[in-house]
Amino acid sequence: MYSSLSIENFRGIRSLRIDNLQRINLVVGRNNAGKTSLLEAAILLGGGGNSPNVALALGQARGQLPQRTDEIWRALFWQMAPDHPVRISGIRGGQECAVTIEGLAYDATPVAGEAGVQVPAPITTLREDSEIGRLRFVHHLADGRKLETMVTRDPNSGGINRVPSLVERPAIIPTVLVPASWPVTLEAAGEFSALLENQREADVVRALQSIDPRIKRVELLLKGMFPTLHLDLGLGRLLPLAVAGAGVVRLFMIALKFAIVRGGLLLVDEIENGLHHSVIDELWKFVANQAEAFDVQVIATTHSDEMMRSAARCQRARSEPLGLFRLDLVHGEHRAACYNDEALQAVLESNFEVRA
Repeated sequence: MYSSLSIENFRGIRSLRIDNLQRINLVVGRNNAGKTSLLEAAILLGGGGNSPNVALALGQARGQLPQRTDEIWRALFWQMAPDHPVRISGIRGGQECAVTIEGLAYDATPVAGEAGVQVPAPITTLREDSEIGRLRFVHHLADGRKLETMVTRDPNSGGINRVPSLVERPAIIPTVLVPASWPVTLEAAGEFSALLENQREADVVRALQSIDPRIKRVELLLKGMFPTLHLDLGLGRLLPLAVAGAGVVRLFMIALKFAIVRGGLLLVDEIENGLHHSVIDELWKFVANQAEAFDVQVIATTHSDEMMRSAARCQRARSEPLGLFRLDLVHGEHRAACYNDEALQAVLESNFEVRA
């Protein structure tokens, strides 16, 4: 598990460090305080840069249009200025790991590409008016190894490609992000199919039953060319998961990701979304049990006072610490306030406002 995370020059964060992370962690704070950026930074630290489309996926989760690759890539950097590389680091198991991200440009001098096509040659100097042509991810591993991955954008087709590293690929830390809004996707269907194949779907079904006891099972059906997820509610006909209540879909995604991120890090943005207050306590019991059973560390964000207090009560009942952090943006600088056991007890016994 991570005991600390540090971020420099990522998105709107010039500098931020969080210490004393626990197995279950909850991050609160005002809008635009950096909560979502913290989760995205953890994705990149865990090896997200080894996927050529990671920046596009993070951008699209925020609503950015995929056609503007340069803008999506620039948004990774503080003030959208790639002249200052991103650096994200963490202490995990007592060892430091880190990743740096650089934005590189294209030279104006064309060179011969595949099939004789003339394409600009990439260089390391990025001018203010030039577009980013490459992203370079350099992972510094706890054992001293270094892994470099280059993601390039073809200036003619706009396609994204990953240039494989020439050194040994590291053991990437399993890290999964459940965004604030997450529709049922083909990826989710594929992941659930793997659970069915290994007969590990029971935990997902039990989680859904805490919201709707009528749910008997989750089925994977082929509709046309694509697999789709359906629920059996005893209605004589299966119900598409996509048209179920928002809380059911939300809990399905959280339970599904738990099952595939064993030994890693689960990130949930705005964990309260779609969930009725009556199921919040059951949610945290489920999260704590799954985190322990699968050896998963959890970092979630919330705007909900009920969600925060429920998490604190659940962890106190288990005699386990909750990592509660408030992010603040003060005069352009990000700060993280950590609430220890004594402060958490005071929060539970009073109406003290933690979130801001």
